[in-house]
Amino acid sequence: MEFPILIAFFAFIFYLRYVPDKRSESEKEEDRLSENIALYRSGDLSKAFDTFDQRIKQYPQSSISYLYRGLCNKQMGNLTLATKDFLTGISYDNTFADLYTELGKVQRETGQLEDALTSFTTAIRVSRGQAPEPYHQRGLTLQVLGRGPEADIDFATEEFIEQQEAREKQNQTETKRPPWFDRKLLLNIMLVFVWSALLIVSIKAASSIHLPYLTAVVLSVALGFAEPDRGWILATTQCITLLVVYMYVMDRPSSQARTELEYFMLFGAIGLTFMTSFLGAFLKKAISS
Repeated sequence: MEFPILIAFFAFIFYLRYVPDKRSESEKEEDRLSENIALYRSGDLSKAFDTFDQRIKQYPQSSISYLYRGLCNKQMGNLTLATKDFLTGISYDNTFADLYTELGKVQRETGQLEDALTSFTTAIRVSRGQAPEPYHQRGLTLQVLGRGPEADIDFATEEFIEQQEAREKQNQTETKRPPWFDRKLLLNIMLVFVWSALLIVSIKAASSIHLPYLTAVVLSVALGFAEPDRGWILATTQCITLLVVYMYVMDRPSSQARTELEYFMLFGAIGLTFMTSFLGAFLKKAISS
């Protein structure tokens, strides 16, 4: 029974970790290609171009690779090739705002102002109005078109988004980690003693390993869930408590077979405590994210 529960628990964590990810494929690939992107940002255009060109040969539908190969082409003055790369990337993923933004920049440079305006507007729509760069670029294009009041609105929106991002970043920076030992941890440690007593009772009363192991799984998951960062303290406390109480407080069984069974249940419960407390912490972090 215990092992099917663990398998189901692993499956649930896998679901939380991967299924709810709402990012587009290009956004996910951007994370995977972070080293290649860093190469482009370092200014080594020739090497960066070769890297993304090779990536496209291996994965012809890699929109993020088309974006950065297009940027390399743009930096090297190949605006026609850059436009082709951006359009190809959009054809594979039309939810990636940076492709529309960079396409719009090239269109503006080549005098295609209305097309550029459309590209920047699409970038704003695709990014759900949360990215400042498309507003800035559309504002510049509106200025060139002589539509100053509309440009001012875009610049004001850009400034608002940047201020909002700055506040969020400052709040994250100012967030302090909880102290290593506090009242919450003390209360949880007291609760661990109660749970350890339940485990000891289940070990002494059970006629098979199922009840103690199931109890250990449920209680240890709760340990990690209650303290995702300090759960190891609770798990260690519980294991030490189990050993000390069983070895020095509880009476030994009269039969050798019963003694061996209780030892098997005791040390199995200790192993499950560490394993499933970690899973409980992982579950809490997966839900929180």
